[in-house]
Amino acid sequence: MVNCNSREYVVIIGGGRRGAAILETLKNDEEVKIVGVLDVNEDTPGIKLAKRLDIPTDVDFVKFIKKRKRIDVIFNATGEQYVDEKIRELRPEIEIISGLSLKLVWGLIAEREKAIALQRDLYRNTIGILTSKMESKNVWAHGHPEKVTEYATLTGQRMGLLPKELEIIKCAGILHDVGKLGINDELLLKTERLTQEEYQIIKEHPAESESIVKSMEFLYTVLAAIRHHHERYDGMGYPDGLKGEGVPLIARILAVADSFCAMTSHRPYCREKTIDEVLEEIKRCSGTQFDPEVVKTFEHIIKERFFESDIH
Repeated sequence: MVNCNSREYVVIIGGGRRGAAILETLKNDEEVKIVGVLDVNEDTPGIKLAKRLDIPTDVDFVKFIKKRKRIDVIFNATGEQYVDEKIRELRPEIEIISGLSLKLVWGLIAEREKAIALQRDLYRNTIGILTSKMESKNVWAHGHPEKVTEYATLTGQRMGLLPKELEIIKCAGILHDVGKLGINDELLLKTERLTQEEYQIIKEHPAESESIVKSMEFLYTVLAAIRHHHERYDGMGYPDGLKGEGVPLIARILAVADSFCAMTSHRPYCREKTIDEVLEEIKRCSGTQFDPEVVKTFEHIIKERFFESDIH
């Protein structure tokens, strides 16, 4: 773009699919401030996204352009030539990206989408390889990541998390224990009580999981959830002793789902508990080990699934 003064002030005209794609592409650009998304229809994808992002919207682009003091660039996503002409009449100093210029922008967006698709394929392949390795190393872990992911995702949905946050849950749920790949098999499968030294080794797996996943740049969004899924609400967890809402919400959700799935599965060091027993244990630890709001939501989901008659 043309203006070199700090950041450029941008307006998008047209809130349809094109306008939404341009907004999605520009929203995290620190060199750009989007000051308006304009469309006569308030029910378009671009207008809805703008409102979620607290970006001003208007149905009258002429009025908006007249009253807005600084506008550097306007993206005309409508494809209508009269819009370009009206902008030039009102504010000839504003750069307009439309027509062929807009096609160039669309080319960049298409390339970005191809790169994202490639990353997703790489992500799926990586997840598959790591999951297979974890399950071949520890037979007791078979199906555990998938179960944790399922319950954590249901909890996140019920708590109103955004789609991108639910994607983080799904990825972190599968990979949260990948750090155990570096732990000796005998220690993982030990049936006797762990010594203090052995327990310290086990406690290193969240940080090890983070370290493994950190090497894959396209998975950076899941690092905090993976690292902190063994933190406690009262600050007595590990690896960093985070407390309360200082623990990322997704990690708090994973903590409950992980504990539930572990306690309801057979492990070499303890018997499998009933769902009633596990729910009581999780409720007992609400406010100390677990976030009370997460526990409340999780309990409702489990009762819906296993004890429908108990839901009032």
